[in-house]
Amino acid sequence: LRRWLRSDPISLRRGQRVYRARRFVARHRVAVAFASVLLFTLVTATLTLWRQGVETAKQRDVAIAQRERAEALNRLMLDAFEAADPSRNRGDKVTAREVLDQAARRIEARALEPGVRAELLVAVSDVYRTLGLPQPSLQAAQSALESRARLSPAEQARVLRSVAQAALDLRDADTARRAVAEARSLCCVEPSPTQPSDSIELESIALSIAEFERGVSGVLDATGALHQRSVHQLGEKHPLSMHIGATLAEYQRLLGDPARSDAQVSALLAQIEDPGGDTLGVRLL
Repeated sequence: LRRWLRSDPISLRRGQRVYRARRFVARHRVAVAFASVLLFTLVTATLTLWRQGVETAKQRDVAIAQRERAEALNRLMLDAFEAADPSRNRGDKVTAREVLDQAARRIEARALEPGVRAELLVAVSDVYRTLGLPQPSLQAAQSALESRARLSPAEQARVLRSVAQAALDLRDADTARRAVAEARSLCCVEPSPTQPSDSIELESIALSIAEFERGVSGVLDATGALHQRSVHQLGEKHPLSMHIGATLAEYQRLLGDPARSDAQVSALLAQIEDPGGDTLGVRLL
């Protein structure tokens, strides 16, 4: 009885490990509680340090990948402009189209990491579009998809976005619609919080497809809602917000509402320091 009152094990239950452990805890409650708290703290600290190490490794890998992409882009730009050097072309003038064609061939010929290759081809595709060359723009974007199995969902979505833009310039609504739908599904698989403009830009392309199919009146309200969303998420001075706002002003004027269109244009021009020296400013003027 004295052993039982002291929480010592008794001989009648000798050999039961769980029972003996329970009696030990009863005898040393404070020490066991302190040891448990200490063990929990150590385990928590170890897990925290492990997670921080994993996050640091991820950030390091991202930084290395970004550096490699920047270096690849710099090399590409240098090679492209060297190709335009008159001393290397017998004094002949080299057009921007020829420089881009040369850059695209160099990208295809080099053994680049798939993500870097896709990003460079998307950049070439965007420049082709800027020059009003939608066909080579689409070809460059589609070429970027050739190694899509080795691209992340976010990288694939950005390539598909370029495919949709180029296809829309070619008035190929079916190709553009398929690219937008697939890009949307990929964005759902891997949301990109660091690129909040991605989903808004996809919606903008989708509205352009709808405008092509249904006319301006069928997308006016949706364009206004998208403009409000872009201002809220990206800010009123973000290039994408400004672009959607300019499109909204054009739609309002086309539908016979010049007062709202002029108000929208004035609000956008107020955000541009030098409208005459800005592409969007010239468009609005």
